[in-house]
Amino acid sequence: MLWHGQLCVAYKLLSRYRKIITMDREWVLAKVRKCLALSTSSNEHEAAAALRQAKRLLEKYGLSTRDADFFALRNHQVETEHRRKPKWVTDLGFTVATAFGCSVFSGYGRLIFVGEDAAAEIAGYSFDVLYRKLTCAKANYLTEIRPQLELGRGQVAKLGRAFCEGWVIGVDQVVEAFAKPLSTEQHRRHSEFLSQ
Repeated sequence: MLWHGQLCVAYKLLSRYRKIITMDREWVLAKVRKCLALSTSSNEHEAAAALRQAKRLLEKYGLSTRDADFFALRNHQVETEHRRKPKWVTDLGFTVATAFGCSVFSGYGRLIFVGEDAAAEIAGYSFDVLYRKLTCAKANYLTEIRPQLELGRGQVAKLGRAFCEGWVIGVDQVVEAFAKPLSTEQHRRHSEFLSQ
């Protein structure tokens, strides 16, 4: 029978061991990713050696290439002022995600971009910039047009939403010209990454 003191010591050792395992796992996955990157070398001997080393590391630590793929993914959260986001906010998030090869997921008062390495962070930053530009353009538009039309409060809100949706459609058309959409396999990987 274990005493309370022994249980506390065992718990501390277990938590310390868990931290070491997590650090080792991340270190191993980083090494595997580097080896996999080297395996695309034009020197066939170097590429073969890198693949052997990656395989050896994966077998030694009981990992799979799927783990290494997940390690390459990152997420970036962007807070929005909307708890229940209007259509134009989610459309803008989707457009930005498409431009940078990311997936976007909508949460309560936030958008989450998931993508390879720095793509998610760049997409989040781009969304912030475009969102600020859009809200500024909307405010300028409404201050110009409101005195001319003598509209009520509800009509001004509808007009503002229509302006934002049109603005996002314009951005989307520009992005469509150069961005390729994610494959369903890539989007599935991003979803799995976020659910872990």
